[in-house]
Amino acid sequence: MNPAFRAAYTLDAHPEQAMGLEIIRFSDPDATETAPALVSIVRPAESQPWYGEFFGMRTGLTRLAPTTNPHVLFAVASGIGYLVPVDEPDSYTVVSLKPIIEIQVAEQEGLLICVSLTNIALIDAARVRWTTHRLAHDGFAEVRLTQSAVIARYYDPAQSGYVTAVVDLRDGSVLSEVLDDW
Repeated sequence: MNPAFRAAYTLDAHPEQAMGLEIIRFSDPDATETAPALVSIVRPAESQPWYGEFFGMRTGLTRLAPTTNPHVLFAVASGIGYLVPVDEPDSYTVVSLKPIIEIQVAEQEGLLICVSLTNIALIDAARVRWTTHRLAHDGFAEVRLTQSAVIARYYDPAQSGYVTAVVDLRDGSVLSEVLDDW
């Protein structure tokens, strides 16, 4: 967990301690061929603990991360992202960006950046704030954060070369796309 984001819950990855806990299954109704990819016991500070089974795809990142809202957990199970209010886990939100293959943290801004093979999304305290239009066609060569932007480098077959795009952190708009001069 990122120490910059304080969580009002603890996590326990030992399923043998789940006896008697409510089991909550997190799945994406739009995804096919999913299977449990991540399990965890979540112990909220202000409510009862529960055992979560997070269903994911065949590929993609698997990770648990706090958000700037101490009562919301961000779980990624083999590429499928879930924003989970830990005190009301049944009211989770599935992140539309798939498969998530990378997460970056903008600590000072209190943001999570999620990267798929083609798009980038920004998550704030408890929601997806924006998702870019399709930038890459088959993955990013590099994605990095600055104080005000996401810099993404990817191959563009239409231009027969690598393009560097600057995406505004505030709204996800693409400020510039420049063909690299290599």
